[in-house]
Amino acid sequence: MAGLPDAFSRLRRPEYTGANRCLPCTIGNVAIALVGAIGFGVAVSEAVGAVAFVAFLGIIALRGYLLPGTPTLTRRYLPDRVHAAVGTAAHRQPSIDTAEFEGTIRALSAAGVIEERAGGPRLTTGFTTQWDDRLSTIAGSSGTDHDGSVTVNAATVATAFDAETATRRGVGTVELDGEKLVRWPSDAALAADVAAARELESRLDGWDAVDTADRRATLTGLRILRDRCPVCGGPLSRRVERDEHCCRRPQVGIERVCRDCDRVLVSTAVSETSSVLAWIPGPGSGNR
Repeated sequence: MAGLPDAFSRLRRPEYTGANRCLPCTIGNVAIALVGAIGFGVAVSEAVGAVAFVAFLGIIALRGYLLPGTPTLTRRYLPDRVHAAVGTAAHRQPSIDTAEFEGTIRALSAAGVIEERAGGPRLTTGFTTQWDDRLSTIAGSSGTDHDGSVTVNAATVATAFDAETATRRGVGTVELDGEKLVRWPSDAALAADVAAARELESRLDGWDAVDTADRRATLTGLRILRDRCPVCGGPLSRRVERDEHCCRRPQVGIERVCRDCDRVLVSTAVSETSSVLAWIPGPGSGNR
């Protein structure tokens, strides 16, 4: 039974349930569930059909929908007149379909995630508040370790990055789908990315269709823009240095470390032409 809470945690989508539930989407998915259950009942037996219907309703209750991609599909393809008729026209969102820096910045700006300033992009107060709230929610459901770090369970990470399975392999390290190791500089950075991904999915149409590597690049950029530790709230130091190497091209090292608790939020080295460098705020941006 130990895996049951993890399974529920992976299925649950608070951004599409509770107060955020879309009634028309729910009705449509319940109708689809009924048709599917009837199909099982006819093809197999009435008992199997009944069990299938209960299972389908459980999925809808936890996720807000049955068919994968329902929120994105309805936002993108449902005619405006239908949105207006059911009262969802106001919820249509900016879309993102690329990790190219300029396009990403435009989408994030339109979604109220960042604001563009003379010195570069800066996180909006509203997004930062929602980001921190989601971190608190993750901490409440996943728990914290002995020093207060948020411990993100593997199922939550799998959901954030569209993996079938995820296995923790140490601090800040997760194996996705049994074949790909993905590393973060700390559990604090991992938790920050999972929380930010959830918030971006609620603001950006198409976020869940962006390639995982491209999503991680965007999430790294948002961590670069933070000026407070996601765990203790302390100020973050910034180090940006050109690193010379004897046997390969120079790289630029970027670090964001909490001055109070020493947790590392960003630690990466990129080429001098990498778009990641464009995320680093300059004078006048308002970011420390």
